[in-house]
Amino acid sequence: MQQTHNIKLTDLELSSLLEAYSTLQNFLEKVLTPDQIYNPKFINELNNSIEEVESKNFVTVSNFEDFVK
Repeated sequence: MQQTHNIKLTDLELSSLLEAYSTLQNFLEKVLTPDQIYNPKFINELNNSIEEVESKNFVTVSNFEDFVK
């Protein structure tokens, strides 16, 4: 079982962390293909999600349980 840790960040620290994450993501997308970053199952699900968004194939949900279906 993985161990978890709780951390507290200020708004500024969180903003800086998200900016660093975005910078790293942008860099990796420039030098690596999605196949090198993600496993095939993730890529397939991502493509399915993109198709759903493009076709406006949405289902309204009212709770988290329905969301994860």
